[in-house]
Amino acid sequence: MPALAAKHRVIALDQVGFGRSDKPLLDYRAATFVDFLDGFLNELKIDRASLVGNSLGGWIAADFDSILRGEDVLDGRVGAIHKPTLILWGREDKLIPLKLAERFHKEIAGSRLEIIDNCGHMQHVECPKEFAAAVLEFLNDLK
Repeated sequence: MPALAAKHRVIALDQVGFGRSDKPLLDYRAATFVDFLDGFLNELKIDRASLVGNSLGGWIAADFDSILRGEDVLDGRVGAIHKPTLILWGREDKLIPLKLAERFHKEIAGSRLEIIDNCGHMQHVECPKEFAAAVLEFLNDLK
C-alpha cells in the first residue's frame, strides 16, 4: 500500500467478518461484500474509485469459496464488465489456475492481463514490488 499511497488516495478496508471489522452473523457471499462496499462508497460520497482486490477481493471488485459452492459465480457475467480492468496473476498460483485468468481476459473486452513470474496467489505479499509497479502503471494509463 505505501507505493500506491505515494501517488493515490488509498482507503484500505477490512472486509466485513475479516481483520478487525465486526463479525456479524450473515451470509458471507461475494454479493454481501459487494453490497457492503457499495454502501461504504455511498456513505463517503465517493463516486469514482479504482478497486484493487486479491482473491476474494478481486472477485468482489468484479462483482471464493462461493466459487466452490457454485454461488456468486462469474460464469457468463464477466463479459458485462465495461470498465478498464487489470487482471494480475501469479504464474505459480496453486489455488486458482492461470487458465482462469486467461479466460477472464478473453471475456472482459479491453482488459489487460499481466502475469508475474515466480509468484503465487498472493502477489501483493509475495511480489510486492512487481504488484505495485503493475497497478501503478495501469492506474497511470487510465489518466
